[in-house]
Amino acid sequence: MVAISQGKVSKTLSGRRDAEGNGNINPATDQGKKNITTEENHLFKDAGKHAKLNDSGKAARLLERLTFPPSPFLLSGDKAENPAVEPEATAEAWPEPGPEWSKAFGVWGAAWEFHVYLFALIFLGFAVYATYFIGHELYVGLNQKYLGFCLNVVMLILGFTRAFVLFTDPYHQGDIIHNVLVMRVLWSLASPCLTSADCLVILALVETAKISLAPPKMQKLSFVLTIIIVHFILVLVTDFVVSEFVRAKAMLVLCQWFFIIWGAILGVGYFVLGYKLDQKLFGHKEIKSKHEVLYIRLIFASGLNNFVLCAMFIYASVSVFGVYSDAKFVDAWSWWIVQTCFLVSEVSSGILVFTVSAKRKSLKRKTDCEAKGECELDDLNISSNANKVGTATGRKQERKVSMFSRLYSKKASAKSQGKNEVPVPTNVGDSDHNMLTDLHEAKIEVYQAQEDV
Repeated sequence: MVAISQGKVSKTLSGRRDAEGNGNINPATDQGKKNITTEENHLFKDAGKHAKLNDSGKAARLLERLTFPPSPFLLSGDKAENPAVEPEATAEAWPEPGPEWSKAFGVWGAAWEFHVYLFALIFLGFAVYATYFIGHELYVGLNQKYLGFCLNVVMLILGFTRAFVLFTDPYHQGDIIHNVLVMRVLWSLASPCLTSADCLVILALVETAKISLAPPKMQKLSFVLTIIIVHFILVLVTDFVVSEFVRAKAMLVLCQWFFIIWGAILGVGYFVLGYKLDQKLFGHKEIKSKHEVLYIRLIFASGLNNFVLCAMFIYASVSVFGVYSDAKFVDAWSWWIVQTCFLVSEVSSGILVFTVSAKRKSLKRKTDCEAKGECELDDLNISSNANKVGTATGRKQERKVSMFSRLYSKKASAKSQGKNEVPVPTNVGDSDHNMLTDLHEAKIEVYQAQEDV
């Protein structure tokens, strides 16, 4: 195409030169010729002013540009004068700014694969673990264990969605799966799953230990499920609306602050629950076992992790990573650190949920024993040991009394034999003698023999 345009230009120039040389000029184009001549005169005047335009090739190209309109095709000589401009990097079509991905991958290096695949494997482990317990409960029968079943379902959703997005299309680049909206929705489901899991754990422990943290209506499964469903609906609607209308980014702020407030309430609930469990089940003991102390500390750790997540959401919403930030791109390492901290907190929350929920069976057994008045096994063991010690002490005292009685009886019989008296019969039978009494009797006989000498 470039060669064709150059041919047209050269052909037009040669035609005009022939017309001028032969005098065959159309009167209709006389005025155009005068205009061209005027432009040429101005051109040569400008060329005289500038000494750098003495080259005839440059002057000819400049003359062609002034005489004819610019062609949409680049000529071979114009390539050096009009270099190609590299396209600028465009920001994501999402209110929250991200890194400049084309440069960030080179900055991170192996840290990117470490961040993506390590956490993907951990969340996949969560999904497998929850799936096993779901299948086991369905096989054995729920038997009104709806809280534990719902908890495992929520953890399955959390683990599967996180692992699927990290393995296939981490952080919605659209490289493998081009439907960015679907991937964004799957990624956003983690937030309501985390709060739902914490809420179900607290409710299960409250029912197991038979304690109260709130009014009775707020401690029912129906009330908790209502809040969980509202949180899921809010997240889904927000992602769909903001994907179509970026100006509706205030909905993202609403979702973040819903998580912050609800997560803080659950964190306080964990701390109050741990304190009341400690007072009810283990407060009467002077010495607590290591397992009891560890369980209470795990409950407190769950509340602390909730506060950490809330603090990170607050930082993300008000800093350069927020939806109202003026930054087009954020620093690559800062973004990597923040996202890694988020995933570490989520993994910690999942581990604590599984651990605290697993210990609920032993807590239930202890609570049931306490309701029947049979759970004070340690106190009963202590009292039984005390009774055994008392019985043994009494037996020792009786043995000592019998021993002294035997000694006195032997002494009296020895004196009676020396005086040709009949020994006084004793009430002690031969069956009561043992090795210790025989030894004492031998000592007494030796002592008496020394006295007779």
